[in-house]
Amino acid sequence: MGQLGRQDQAVAVLEPAFRRWPENAEIGRNLATALSQLGRFAEAAAVLDPLAA
Repeated sequence: MGQLGRQDQAVAVLEPAFRRWPENAEIGRNLATALSQLGRFAEAAAVLDPLAA
């Protein structure tokens, strides 16, 4: 979704998925990418921090 310029839609789908499966690194990376493309850098970092541990 993000490649088509629909990052807001991607975030709407990925946020609940990541809340349900926070250990899923693929969902987390995709969510962080979409958030950063929207300029929501602090939120993207908050998603990635636990995945890096």
